[in-house]
Amino acid sequence: MRFFRQAGLLSLLSTLCLVSLASGQINAAGDDDPDVGGILGERESTCIETGTCPSIQDRDDDRTKCNPDQCPKVCKPGKSKKRSFSGGLTTRSTFALNERFFEPSAPNQLVNELLRKDYTENQSEGPSSYKWHHFHDKAYAAAIKGLSGCTAVIVVSEKGAFTAHLFEEDPHTHHDLQEKNYKKTVKSLKDKLSPHKKDLKDGEAFIMMPSQPNNSNKDLYGADTVKAIKDAVKDASGLEGTRISYVPLDSAKSPNLGNNERGTAAIEFDPKYKKDGKGDSKKAYRVWMESLTPRSEKTW
Repeated sequence: MRFFRQAGLLSLLSTLCLVSLASGQINAAGDDDPDVGGILGERESTCIETGTCPSIQDRDDDRTKCNPDQCPKVCKPGKSKKRSFSGGLTTRSTFALNERFFEPSAPNQLVNELLRKDYTENQSEGPSSYKWHHFHDKAYAAAIKGLSGCTAVIVVSEKGAFTAHLFEEDPHTHHDLQEKNYKKTVKSLKDKLSPHKKDLKDGEAFIMMPSQPNNSNKDLYGADTVKAIKDAVKDASGLEGTRISYVPLDSAKSPNLGNNERGTAAIEFDPKYKKDGKGDSKKAYRVWMESLTPRSEKTW
């Protein structure tokens, strides 16, 4: 009988410890965080519209790494037909500035609907890719969605934009950011970016990298990988990259990944920008990284 009483006490103590630990994990990131597990469900759509999404808590020991095999599930813009471009970008009235840029039907659908435009380069699918576009007199955009541990790089100036999508893992090409592969991947980034250094003078650079799913204050990648990416961007472009950290969702556990602005990055260019549709035409660009308002915008 004494044995059973002791066993019962130990069981009770173990349960209390587990509850305490789970509570600590959730509260460490904020009282409003969802349960550990990472599936936000319907709540995700609500919070992204108001820009109040909490950090997502995923267990890191069994997470699905960001890789090309998750496409096309989370990389396509949806079933709606791709809209043609007839010469003008409509006025955006639902965002902070009423200017002549593409206006989505809902704030959390910017990248999805942007990807249906004829002038948008979809850089979501694998393998890791690098694109340079010289700005001319036509509208242009490049967009990436489905980021769940990958890295996005956008370097832009008045001359043009360079975009890169670096996969966290690519079992097919090994051109990824895994410990044994990141050096050659970062070298490719540097080699592809450096020829445009002159055109990117006086521009700006953004690097969107993931944090750990269960700790938004710690990087998902090792310190050497993070430093290598930042150094490559600086050396190749001459610009200090602004680090944008995001909490990666797990593509296998988060059914809404790909349905809103989580895990997205984009650059828009408008050659005939007019504030409120009035005045002289200007050129303008906007940079978006998992945000409902631009990370950066410039007119000239």
